[in-house]
Amino acid sequence: MEKKLLEIVYQKYHREIYLYLYSFCRNHHLTEDLLQETFLKAILSLPNTHSNIRAWLYMVARNLYLNYRKKNEKNQLLEDVDNLSDTADENDVFDGIFNKEVFSLRVFGELSFKQIAELFGKSEHWACVTFHRAKEMIRGGMNDEDFM
Repeated sequence: MEKKLLEIVYQKYHREIYLYLYSFCRNHHLTEDLLQETFLKAILSLPNTHSNIRAWLYMVARNLYLNYRKKNEKNQLLEDVDNLSDTADENDVFDGIFNKEVFSLRVFGELSFKQIAELFGKSEHWACVTFHRAKEMIRGGMNDEDFM
């Protein structure tokens, strides 16, 4: 890929990919590291047949973050256990993570349900249902007396 084209892609998408990554890790330094690695890996490994660079960037960013989490799993698991209530079910935790990610991709990333489904290896229907569940959870939280 030409240097000029790489600069254009970076200028166009770096902010939204940064916010997407930051929504996961809440750490500016880690987000910056993952962002730089995302663009490097995405550009170097972009398949010739891939028609949507934006969706590709999101997929690479997500995978890099998940790889980071796996490497730091022991520490993260201890933190997650401390943050879970005694009644929390493991499936609820994963559903919450998926809801947040699908919601972010749809609203902030403006990806279609089809593109989101491809990122997760799921159906378009799953992406749509997951998005609407997340939206309802957010609405419920905004109506909560503690929130106001």
